[in-house]
Amino acid sequence: MRRTKMVCTLGPSSSSPEIVRELVAAGMDVARLNFSHGTHKDHRATLDAIRSVSAELGHNVAVLADLQGPKMRTGLLRDGGPVALAEGAAICITTRSVPGDADCVSTTYPNLPGDVAKGDRILLADGTMELRVERVEGPDVHCRVVRGGMLGQHKGINLPGVDVSAPSLTEKDGEDLAFAVKAGVDYVALSFVRKAGDIRGLRARLGALCGGGPHPGVVAKIERPEAIENFDRILPLCDAIMVARGDLGIEVDLNDVPQLQKQMIRKCNQYGIPVITATQMLESMMANPTPTRAEVSDVANAIYDGTDAVMLSGETAAGRFPVEAARTMAAIAEKADAAIANTWTEHPSETSHPAVWGESPSDAVAEAAWHMAHKLPVSRIVCFTQSGFTARAIARYRPGVPITAITLTEATWRRCALVWGIEAVQHGEIEGVDAMLGAVDAIMRERYALRPGEQVILVGGLPMAVGGITNFLKWHTIGEVS
Repeated sequence: MRRTKMVCTLGPSSSSPEIVRELVAAGMDVARLNFSHGTHKDHRATLDAIRSVSAELGHNVAVLADLQGPKMRTGLLRDGGPVALAEGAAICITTRSVPGDADCVSTTYPNLPGDVAKGDRILLADGTMELRVERVEGPDVHCRVVRGGMLGQHKGINLPGVDVSAPSLTEKDGEDLAFAVKAGVDYVALSFVRKAGDIRGLRARLGALCGGGPHPGVVAKIERPEAIENFDRILPLCDAIMVARGDLGIEVDLNDVPQLQKQMIRKCNQYGIPVITATQMLESMMANPTPTRAEVSDVANAIYDGTDAVMLSGETAAGRFPVEAARTMAAIAEKADAAIANTWTEHPSETSHPAVWGESPSDAVAEAAWHMAHKLPVSRIVCFTQSGFTARAIARYRPGVPITAITLTEATWRRCALVWGIEAVQHGEIEGVDAMLGAVDAIMRERYALRPGEQVILVGGLPMAVGGITNFLKWHTIGEVS
């Protein structure tokens, strides 16, 4: 049984209802809509297909809207480009509108001349080319080519070590955010997060769009060095974290990325906040039907590190083998999850779960459920949750049995699709302990084929209508309530 969740990015290769159906059947748990590409009409059609197929196949799929953020790119080139940048050559990057050539290239980022200074590095096209700033004159940034190559149009620009002045939420992001909220997405990812204030700003905007009521979960994409420095302040404000290794590997030393990935996953586990490991996980499957051995190891090791979810980007959005990539990812995850479960069962230790979350009754109950699942012959942990708090509190301990989260709210039901090990069930209002036990018996028998006499651990909060409380723990035998 696969416990690690799978995020698939949908795009030209995968937005049709037929391919969406195959991806859901392959095990897609979260569908990512990348707002760096496509129109609102495109995303609306894709989202409708996701909801329709999800209902048809009975598989809960959350939808993540990934905002573009302040993406810096090169402008248009003469005759469509590309142009050759020779090592040691002089080149000007300008905010003026010019037909780009090997001497001067425009940029879509208007604040570039004000942000950079002599000696700063400018990286182009995912870091494959490097420039060094020599001087700034008005709208023109004069540079020397350190590492050359063939530069195409609309290529990304990165400014490692530079305090970028662009707002975390652009005008385009604001329009996309309003659309995403109205369309009913479950999560919103903020790109190029730098500080805790960026997350507070997004939450404020979401609160205004939702009239102060419930809003989509907030995902912080960690891809800037400032976000690494401020990670401990950013993390508690988020509903999930994405370790976005693409731009992160450009902005910081590439050799630091593996250790940073492990550190961030560990901290997310300790806080009980879901974490997604993303970028180039099965990159070769953009063009090939099978992955490299290194890619298989990369996915598995992220799971061994403790990631809640692994993500496919271009592999499913624009690759030749989107369904094969999803099936491959799911198969790798299932094997890795089984290996972890076997190790946990045979050699339980204090290092096999995160450090204690805190000292509240909720923390104690969640840890007790974890211990009971190890010591007693139970088939599942079943938790009743309003906000998802109880389910996440248990999942952070990575118990060796499945977790079933029973919730009244559709928003919590969908958002649980991102969290490791949780299968969510939406249920009507339950009043009283007897009704709770009856509902558990019915769900366990009908959905999971548990037989009378099998045991489960029940966890929840009383009163059940109040979220954020975990104070109820029971070892329950199926069929003991008539």
